[in-house]
Amino acid sequence: MKYLIIIVFLIITTPLFAQDNIQLDPKLKNIKWLSGNRKGEAFGGLTEENWSKPSGGSMMATFKLINDDKVPFYEIEIIREIENYLVLQLKHFNNDLKGWGNKR
Repeated sequence: MKYLIIIVFLIITTPLFAQDNIQLDPKLKNIKWLSGNRKGEAFGGLTEENWSKPSGGSMMATFKLINDDKVPFYEIEIIREIENYLVLQLKHFNNDLKGWGNKR
């Protein structure tokens, strides 16, 4: 998952470093290519991630990791347009859907 965060960060910030005359346009329409389903290998197991198309000012994703035919955790992610920024937020859950971290 941290790789996805890095990829999104690079996509959003690369124009800032490319040329002075490029204007940043942080809109969901510019990252709609992210929508779709992906499967792969990472974190010692198999991964599945599903991104929705932009709608309602956001994109949403679900993620799960499969190790030894069991799911150790799930993740819900959103990207929203907020005040001319794209903001990625995510929450992890145990396999019984108890959330990780604080109760926000």
